[in-house]
Amino acid sequence: MKYNEELFNISKQLYDRTIKDQEMNNDERLENELLQVLLKKFKTELATEQSLKGIVKVKFKDFFFKDGEEGYALIYQLIHSKKFDELANKYCFYLGNRDSKCDSYTHFYEIIWDYKTYFEFLDEKEKYWLRNLNSFNKN
Repeated sequence: MKYNEELFNISKQLYDRTIKDQEMNNDERLENELLQVLLKKFKTELATEQSLKGIVKVKFKDFFFKDGEEGYALIYQLIHSKKFDELANKYCFYLGNRDSKCDSYTHFYEIIWDYKTYFEFLDEKEKYWLRNLNSFNKN
């Protein structure tokens, strides 16, 4: 499946609208911040990819001598609070490689987004709602 810019933007708009309507606890706030960072990074990566096969990978690094990249601390906190899996499941994210060895000066998390599956899920969800809407209108 080819990357679909329109679906990406619709998903982002819907997500932004949903977040504005909710009061968030600390974990939800962390998830929201991470999603914003991930969406920017995914979009940048997707714009530079030549042959996309439905998956995109991004890395978030933390450095020994300076602050880590935006998003690293959020991923760390969500993993250790056991909330990352729930978020990843909703958006078809996966935790790929990670390096947290004590002898390394750079630690990182690799996040993999299976956007093909995510967009297929959105498409099926839309079809489901349209079928139900049509059956509701007939009654």
